[in-house]
Formats: sequence, structure tokens, C-alpha cells
Amino acid sequence: MDRAKLISRREVGELLNVTAQHVGVMDDRGQLPCASITFDSLGVKRGKQAKYYDRETILHWIYARNRKKLGATGQVTFQQIFAGHFEPMHIRRRYEIKRMRSRLSRPMTQIIRIKGDV
Repeated sequence: MDRAKLISRREVGELLNVTAQHVGVMDDRGQLPCASITFDSLGVKRGKQAKYYDRETILHWIYARNRKKLGATGQVTFQQIFAGHFEPMHIRRRYEIKRMRSRLSRPMTQIIRIKGDV
């Protein structure tokens, strides 16, 4: 296969805004749309093995993934921002844990009335 039609893990990571190691984990878990191809990075037998992917398939997958994240119109909506779709994962998890805690605890509320009110 021609190397011009291939994309490296580092490039995929830059497009996805993750590290190359995370792309490797995604590959191991089968989350990427195509299988990796192994080449020597230096072109010699003793060089370090590098993983490459089909450029066209990966770019279409990234485009579809970003479009799905943005919505059907391809534009960011107020609801998406307000719902926290673009927040980092650790912040989304923190708020999710807060919601679960409040759902499970169900604190008792007390109603205080002033003597003159009916």
C-alpha cells in the first residue's frame, strides 16, 4: 500500500485531540473504523514498528464523528453548550456523580410558614 494513502497514530491523535497512546488504546478496543497496518518507521528491519491507518477511512470517520457531536445541522446549539457536551470528561463525570448523589439521598425539605400567612 502506498504510504501517501496512510495516516499515522500521531496524526490521528492530533485530529481527535487525544494522544497517540490513546489512539493505540482505541485501536486495541476496536473503536477505530479500520485495522492498523504496521511498517518500520525508518524503513529498515531494526527500526521501531509504527502503526498506520487508511487515510480516507479515518478522515471520513472523524468527519462523521464531529458532525454527530455537533448535531444534524453541523452547528453548535445552546442546548448542547448548556448540557455540557463540550466540557472535558472529568467535569462531566463530576456533575453526573452530583446528580446521582442528589437522586439517591432525597433530602427532606421543611416548609416554614409565618404565623400571619394562610
